[in-house]
Amino acid sequence: MTDELALRKQMEEGSQARRVLDDPAITKAFDLLQAEYYEAWKASASHEMDARERLWTAATIIGKVRSHLEQAVSDGKIAHAEIEALTRATPG
Repeated sequence: MTDELALRKQMEEGSQARRVLDDPAITKAFDLLQAEYYEAWKASASHEMDARERLWTAATIIGKVRSHLEQAVSDGKIAHAEIEALTRATPG
């Protein structure tokens, strides 16, 4: 039963991640922030190493957050399929 509870939790997290990724306000914020950080990085002087590194890190973190959410969605789909397989395998 613990496995099924863990799978259900993973499925719910995937659903939550999908809602976040589908939210137009979130998508717009991610896109704007990533573009702003990237543009500021491009406009910074080469001798501003610390600022450039912070801007580059900020820009790449947006992509990492998206990737994390997309992975949660994928994991949730896999968990859903596993729950369905458990349900079919359980005599009832």
